Amino acid sequence: MLKLKGKNLLTIILARKGSRRILNKNLRKIGKFSLSEITIKFALNLKKISDIIVSTDDIRIIRIAKKYQVIIPGLRPKHLSGHKSSSLSVVKYIIKWYEKKFRVNVGGIILLQPTSPFRKISLILDAVKSFKKTKYNYVSISNDKSNKKKNTIYLSKENFLEFPNKKKIANCYTNGNFYILNSNRIMTNTISTLLKSKTKGILVKSKKISLDIDTESDLKKAKNYSKY
Repeated sequence: MLKLKGKNLLTIILARKGSRRILNKNLRKIGKFSLSEITIKFALNLKKISDIIVSTDDIRIIRIAKKYQVIIPGLRPKHLSGHKSSSLSVVKYIIKWYEKKFRVNVGGIILLQPTSPFRKISLILDAVKSFKKTKYNYVSISNDKSNKKKNTIYLSKENFLEFPNKKKIANCYTNGNFYILNSNRIMTNTISTLLKSKTKGILVKSKKISLDIDTESDLKKAKNYSKY
């Protein structure tokens, strides 16, 4: 049986069953491992600084997670498992569950999505160090110069994320690779959470690391990236 003491920092992996564009997306494989398993295996690098929680409504993903001795708060409730359910609504539910179970106040979360299978541990660890000092949010971002319509957020010279306007032209977007969030400032809407409190963007230039799998074409790219 898994024995744990509550920690101030949580790594949360959200892996629901449903997907609108790719059937069983979080169970699709790159090489030998599914997207969910790839992310769980990566999260083990963060075990010294955080507890790892996998939230899913899929019993198959629960079976995978159990192999790695991570925390599984049972099947995710149906009202938090639909395509209209926001990721941060689930995060807030998990924090509340964890704090009640372990009797500890959660100060921050590291949010990892299975659809971002390529990560650099040093980027996340450096961001965690900064988070502990400032309590700002930190999120991975990219700048798409070839398709500027993809850019929806303004990144200031001080690396803060802001709402764009006529003077502050959108120059980046969140790529989903990782989110480090102050748990006291989490709202149900991601953009509101990031832009209504202080959030610093971590610019990721690598197309491989920036990849967020949403279509079969993206999955094909990921399989090609995994070859080198």
